[in-house]
Amino acid sequence: MSEKRLGELSAGELEDAIDGLFDDTFDQMPADEFFSTLAAMDAADSPEHLVIDGHVENGEFVPHAARGASLEGKYVRLGKTRIEIRITPNS
Repeated sequence: MSEKRLGELSAGELEDAIDGLFDDTFDQMPADEFFSTLAAMDAADSPEHLVIDGHVENGEFVPHAARGASLEGKYVRLGKTRIEIRITPNS
């Protein structure tokens, strides 16, 4: 695998890298490399900028595009977190 930042890896490349962590040579990885890899994985999960485009339909926000996250129906998925955006009408 060529030198890439963690966030630039394809799903297959990331899976291969993770599998490599648990092979017979895992205990030979220097501690500083292990912890810097963990830190990079954590940073890759947190985008610096998140943009959600959508519209309001029947009083509910309906997302139709996301940059920095993925969409799951009316929810926005950011890593392990599922975000629901609620619109409250003015009283």
